[in-house]
Amino acid sequence: MFVICSSFVRLPVRLAPSFVRLLFVFSLSACAARTICLSCYD
Repeated sequence: MFVICSSFVRLPVRLAPSFVRLLFVFSLSACAARTICLSCYD
């Protein structure tokens, strides 16, 4: 049982960096797009 739990814990840790990077890039591009839109409307 412990082996299964540890493997489940290890899986998100292995996937986390790419997911966090994807989330960071997405939020950054969304923020940039919002800033560009605001500057266009001004």
